Amino acid sequence: MEENKLGAMKIVTPIATLIIGVVVGFIIGAGQSGSSNAEVARLQAQIETAKKFFPSIPEMHSVPGTIKSISGDTIIIESINTANPFEVLPVERVITITHDTKIVFFEQKDQAVFQKEIVEFSKMIKTIPSENMISGRPPLAFIEKVITQSDLKEGMTVNVEAAENVKEKASFVAVKITASTTMAPVMPPAPQAL
Repeated sequence: MEENKLGAMKIVTPIATLIIGVVVGFIIGAGQSGSSNAEVARLQAQIETAKKFFPSIPEMHSVPGTIKSISGDTIIIESINTANPFEVLPVERVITITHDTKIVFFEQKDQAVFQKEIVEFSKMIKTIPSENMISGRPPLAFIEKVITQSDLKEGMTVNVEAAENVKEKASFVAVKITASTTMAPVMPPAPQAL
């Protein structure tokens, strides 16, 4: 009989230990998930506060980006998203060019011509009495030159304008494309270990 009790104890003890372990683990886990939920709620509140500093743009009628490929009347650009990290907008945009699409290129003015325009503008501003001062447009360093679709090249920086809200559209028809050769700065190579 003593052997039966001892044998039963050998079976019951591990089972009881297992059950107690499961219960204790469940209690500890439930307590941690409660604190985890509290942590998630706290982080969510911080995110909502941060969103106030990044207002959403209700509409976009132009998209800046870099030309990735050109095929017929279609260009694909990699768009530069807004400065709002909470908005997820399409990165790749498919742009359709029609016969009505105006395509221009921003070309830098000759430096001497630009300097002369700045001097003339400064003189003109000085002659206007301060009480009658109307903000004039200072000269621009670039001129807008009409180009054709075939002048567009991969790697060019463009600003594509549309007649509709294209904020969340992955493809749209261009009304105007303004191109420039400005490209992302090339990073110098990393120094090599000696």
